[in-house]
Amino acid sequence: MTESLLLDLLALKRGPIAEGVAWVGRREQPRPGARQVGVGQVESFAALIRDDDPRYWTPAPRRPVPPGLLLTYTLPLPWSPHAQTTPIWARIPLPGDTLINVGTSTVFHREIGTGDTVILDEEVVSVSAEKKTRLGTGHFLTTRTRFQIDEEPVADHTNVMFRYGSDSPRGAVPVPPAPPLDGESVFTLTVTSELCVHNVAASGDFFPGHYDDAYARSQGAAGAYLNTMFFQGLADRLACRHLGVRSVRRRDLRMLTPSAVGDTLEAWARTTTDGAVEVEVRTARGPVAIATVWCGHE
Repeated sequence: MTESLLLDLLALKRGPIAEGVAWVGRREQPRPGARQVGVGQVESFAALIRDDDPRYWTPAPRRPVPPGLLLTYTLPLPWSPHAQTTPIWARIPLPGDTLINVGTSTVFHREIGTGDTVILDEEVVSVSAEKKTRLGTGHFLTTRTRFQIDEEPVADHTNVMFRYGSDSPRGAVPVPPAPPLDGESVFTLTVTSELCVHNVAASGDFFPGHYDDAYARSQGAAGAYLNTMFFQGLADRLACRHLGVRSVRRRDLRMLTPSAVGDTLEAWARTTTDGAVEVEVRTARGPVAIATVWCGHE
């Protein structure tokens, strides 16, 4: 069994689906984010996604925090001398003993800077009926988090994760061959153990599926896999570069299958009819993540 201080802290609340459904509509009081983001984390995250934006690298009293790091404010550290709040998605009672993120939608209102104190509140939006997937049988849980600084909105984030049983029946869901994409790929990167460890350190996400092969395989993944923040940051970077801008005002992301050690990522970017950028990331096994990013603030 994986030894993890974070898993001990999160301790996913188990219970019948009726108890979980009773949480729908619950919105909690605002609280400070789990941490402040400093210059070192900004540079490490920019290095992770190979982002050479000079704003992240040029010495300055206050640097912008990449929008892909937003979720780091919600994640407790594996250990702290102070009491930490467990995220609402871990406290809601559901049958599943493990989880994986499957989708996010984030609207950004203003920039966050290094050292800023972020206030957030969480809400349970919905719990699905039982579903069977390639990973196992469980329930899709949708939560919404609102972020503020000095009582001004910073971002609104909707998150969908799959809470399921690690030993539950897995559905034989066929995966159709992915159609060819137009143009050349704009990004290629091999997923290594080093990259996964860098991902954990840069994002502050210590969930063991991102660094422990045995735990990841117990979830139905091929091995340790990259997290949501990696793909959020990569999508932002590729979309902004595609349009020649620097800011993101909205991003929708679908996580399709875990990208594990040994995979080679390739990404394509194209402009949509409404001026957004669609970023698709694939491996030899097919699509891994698809994001639609709206850049620039009106």
